Amino acid sequence: VVPPGPPFQGVRGVDAWGGGGYGARRVRSGQTYKHLGIDLLCEPGDLIVSPIEGSITHIGIAYAGSDLGSLHIVGAPDSPYGRLRAKLLYLGVTPTTRVGREVKAGEVVGVVQNISSYHAVTDAARAPMMNHVHFELFEDERNVNPAFYLVSTEVRA
Repeated sequence: VVPPGPPFQGVRGVDAWGGGGYGARRVRSGQTYKHLGIDLLCEPGDLIVSPIEGSITHIGIAYAGSDLGSLHIVGAPDSPYGRLRAKLLYLGVTPTTRVGREVKAGEVVGVVQNISSYHAVTDAARAPMMNHVHFELFEDERNVNPAFYLVSTEVRA
């Protein structure tokens, strides 16, 4: 699987908002839950590429009332990615990115948005969140740790 945020800068470590690793404990509105992906460090404006070969099945928003984007890609059936589905958050899509488009692993599908700025507005009392793209991976529709599928997963604190 191709890291979606070239050049690969690592996985977000722990900041005032929590950890960016798979399975990190999170609390929102008094509810505890597990982080189901990894947060890949990037800068706003960095290009995001498809981590797998497949078809774009969803373009939407990450959070209701925000302009933060989400994108889902289902692996091409007759490829090594056939059992995978990727979910990316916090990206704006390119003009040619549309539902139904076939993409190759490593092909540009979007541009990193400024998640750090978004969270600074929602909770200015906390220290800034490291900017990142959130990446979830599913194998046979079971959530899996994307780090096991990447070439490098260096954590940056």
